[in-house]
Amino acid sequence: MRGQSVRRILGTLFRSPIDLETLLENNPALPANLAPSDRRAGVGGSSVVRWEHLWSPSDNNHHRLRPDAGLLPLHWQPLDGPRRRWTDLSLVRMFADVHIIPEWTCDITEITAIHASESDLSIFENLDEFAETRCGELIKDVSIAGLKRNLAHDGIRILNTASHADYLQRWAWDGRLFLMNDGGSHHFAAARWLARKLGVPVPIRSRLRTVSVRRDAVEQLVARYDLFAVNGHQDASFSCALYEALRSSGTPFLLRALPASLGCGEILIFESDDRRSWPVVDALRRHGATCMSPVLEKLSCVPGVEPE
Repeated sequence: MRGQSVRRILGTLFRSPIDLETLLENNPALPANLAPSDRRAGVGGSSVVRWEHLWSPSDNNHHRLRPDAGLLPLHWQPLDGPRRRWTDLSLVRMFADVHIIPEWTCDITEITAIHASESDLSIFENLDEFAETRCGELIKDVSIAGLKRNLAHDGIRILNTASHADYLQRWAWDGRLFLMNDGGSHHFAAARWLARKLGVPVPIRSRLRTVSVRRDAVEQLVARYDLFAVNGHQDASFSCALYEALRSSGTPFLLRALPASLGCGEILIFESDDRRSWPVVDALRRHGATCMSPVLEKLSCVPGVEPE
């Protein structure tokens, strides 16, 4: 009953077709200037742009929505009937690649970011700044004994447990080496700071996961689809209006959210060989929407495998 009420309200709001050109002209925030290396501030996990989730197989919305699903944030509008094939699921499943080295060794100082902490990691430019600001008591004793005390803390699971719950990870387009931790961020940062000050090597041997974007998947996507990024709005009014404008234009399309760390925005996807999409694609280009093809191509060219 509630869903029907929402649809009636939206039907009243969008009784008249919305002209796509008018919508784009009145949206000064349309350009979404993206680069594969874009990241948010800080040294925590939230600073990574999670491009691997762009076509996440765990997200069923991109291929299983009913034709009558209504105004949803991720929606394929199948104007040729519900059985019309849209996204090739094999492309979706192989968009990202994860390469795992079971045992990989580095020095503690090579780790430049920490996935999780009770402290706000977004306000620090590097782990040294984090240690100096939040770990003052832990780095007072600049000695081998002080280093050993921090390294012995049971929160540093990558050194002090055999569970392998903590590990190392690198997102190829980001480049930093992350400690994927379940605690111990302060003692780890303090130990790393002391090791640097003392010039003492501290080898870390652990599993390494490297996440990258597959070049073959990107090549097939950009060959078959036109993809554009646009900035969204916090109140979702622009998203709803954009959805209705595209639907009214008679153009099959897919909306997907940009990675959350880039803020509020969406990717519009059209089949390149569908003539109905050509005027829409032209309008998006003229109004400054970011073409995603070069961004994805650059992502896929970043090497994703570390040497053994």
